Amino acid sequence: MRLGVELSSSLHQALSDYATLAESLKERLVEVDEDFDAALITEAKELARALAAAPAAPPPADSEVKDATRLRNGLLRLLQDKMALVRKAAARVFQRTPEVLREVTSSYERRRRAAARRAKAARDAAKPEIAPAKGPAESPLLG
Repeated sequence: MRLGVELSSSLHQALSDYATLAESLKERLVEVDEDFDAALITEAKELARALAAAPAAPPPADSEVKDATRLRNGLLRLLQDKMALVRKAAARVFQRTPEVLREVTSSYERRRRAAARRAKAARDAAKPEIAPAKGPAESPLLG
């Protein structure tokens, strides 16, 4: 089954299920929310039928997907660069006010740096101590 057919079928089924549920709870919905428009239930059922009858859109071509992904990733990278620039400027501006600095900097980056420091400390603690080399007078071979 193609992706478009699966998506159309699942949308149709979900909308139909929600409309059926809302129909069974119609009186309670109106009682709880006097602004509830019961005509929406009928509209949902009609839309579900239309979705079921409509032909599914063909899936996009691989080249379209790659182009869209490339564009999305490029925009994301630009956004990340801008955010990093703003955070760097904010860190400089608010360096003497730590409570504000914590709000404008990335909590993810702080946690990542803290984890890197802990990992480095653990590696340093696990390194064996190398004894200093003995001088010539202390050598067992020259003794």
